Amino acid sequence: MVYLRYINDGIYNAAFNMAVDRYLFSESIKANDPNPILRIYRFENPSVTVGCGKNNVLPDYLAKTKIAQRPTGGGVVCHGEDLIYSVIVPFRLFDKLSHVLESYGEIHSVLIKALSEVGAEAELFSVGTKSTPQDLCFQKPVLYDVMCCGRKIAGAGQKRSLGFLLHQGSIALDVLRELNRNISEIKLRQSLANAFGNYFCCELREIPLVQEEISAWEGKEAIIPEPHMV
Repeated sequence: MVYLRYINDGIYNAAFNMAVDRYLFSESIKANDPNPILRIYRFENPSVTVGCGKNNVLPDYLAKTKIAQRPTGGGVVCHGEDLIYSVIVPFRLFDKLSHVLESYGEIHSVLIKALSEVGAEAELFSVGTKSTPQDLCFQKPVLYDVMCCGRKIAGAGQKRSLGFLLHQGSIALDVLRELNRNISEIKLRQSLANAFGNYFCCELREIPLVQEEISAWEGKEAIIPEPHMV
């Protein structure tokens, strides 16, 4: 029986978070695991992640910030009070996730349902705009990003390999709390877990990281060496 593994995780540095997501994705592929994974976590701040394949030219005001490269695409994301969720799923089992652009809309629609459950009414951004590699991802929305009261509150990057999808999304918890001070992170985490469980039509099982997964980041080159600042 297929189930959704829910990893209700904590606050870690950028290198750890990116290495663990990369490891979980790789192990799912190796095992051809039919069970989707949802991991929710935070960053030690200040932190910055840069999309895979992007050059490492960053604004000079980020010079003293911890920087790591994501396994997914996208531009530069500054992490502070945001809540991060990663979804790993064999998209061959879920036809609506097979198409790259449409999959953002599908997953972000799940996010919108979860946000609604905690009192935040959001919608998909419907007009696409291209970003340059130097753009900070929360400066302007692109197609299927999540908007609340005219402000971008969630975006994401993806990676696909051998029939599996890794979707890494960032939710601007600080902005949500500006709009509704009663937003609870604990309730939002559970609402996300329930919403993805319903979407994948499978049982939700909360299974924390095991030691092998925790140790996966040791010695990995997740930190970008000496980024060029401009």
